[in-house]
Amino acid sequence: QEIQISSFVAPEGAFVDEEVSFDVEIQSNVAKNVRIELYEDETLVLTQEVEVGVGSTDATLKTIVKDAGLHTYRAKLLLAVDTLIQNNESYAFVKVAEKKSVLVIADSLTNAWPLEKLLAEDKEVKITTAQHAPKTIVELCNYDEIILSNVNYSNFPEGYDKLLETYVKD
Repeated sequence: QEIQISSFVAPEGAFVDEEVSFDVEIQSNVAKNVRIELYEDETLVLTQEVEVGVGSTDATLKTIVKDAGLHTYRAKLLLAVDTLIQNNESYAFVKVAEKKSVLVIADSLTNAWPLEKLLAEDKEVKITTAQHAPKTIVELCNYDEIILSNVNYSNFPEGYDKLLETYVKD
C-alpha cells in the first residue's frame, strides 16, 4: 500500500493571531483513515484524522499563528504500513507579520485622526492626503489595505483610479 503527500500549499503570508489554512493533497492506492500532523518550526501544533480514498484526497489543516517571523511548516502522514516513507512529509514557509499595514488617504489629516485612532489598536496605520499618496503600484503594495476617507476624486492625480484598480485586482 502507498499513501503520499503530493501537494502542501501554504498562504504566502499571515498575521499574528490569525488563523491560517494549509491545503494538503494526498494520493493513495488504498482507502483508509490516516493521521496528519502539522508542525510549526518543529513544534507539533495540530493532529488531524483524514479519511483517504483511492486516488486523490484533499484536506485542510488550520492553526493560529502566534509569533511574527518566517516559519517552517511541515505536514507529516503517520502510517503503520507504507511502501515509501520518504514521501510522507512536505514543507512550506510562511512569513508572519506583526500587524497589517493600512494606508488611509483622506481629505485632510485632521479629519482622518479618529479613524487612525480606531485602526491603530491592531494595525500599523499611515495617514496621507490624495496629493501625497503613493504614486506607483510598488509603493501601494507596501500596504495590506487602503482606505479612502471622504476624499474627492478630483484631488487625485490623473489616472489614479487605474492605479487603485490594479492594486485591488493584482
